[in-house]
Amino acid sequence: MRRFIKQDPPYSTIERTTVHTQKRPLKTLERVLSKAGIGSRVEARSWIHAGRVQVNGKVIRNPDHWVDMQRDRVRFDGKPLVARERLYVLLYKPTGYLTTYTKTRKGARRSMT
Repeated sequence: MRRFIKQDPPYSTIERTTVHTQKRPLKTLERVLSKAGIGSRVEARSWIHAGRVQVNGKVIRNPDHWVDMQRDRVRFDGKPLVARERLYVLLYKPTGYLTTYTKTRKGARRSMT
């Protein structure tokens, strides 16, 4: 009959609780390009396949390549990507106004044209 001896883990519980794993926001390369405002994700995929995008100096042809924007340097056509400034628009829409690009009802008042 074998006996299994329970051993303590190689680290204490204090060490285990103080170790923090910092999760970095990883994004796919196509998403990084589209969020930078260069173009759509479909356009970004074609640019990546064409070899127009570099990550850390290497041409990447896989649009699903994971990128860490805090660490990795992404270039498009030799120019570094710059994070664009966000713009927030506040729209006051009174009761009875529709928010639409197309006219849905005859004579309806629209807040966007």
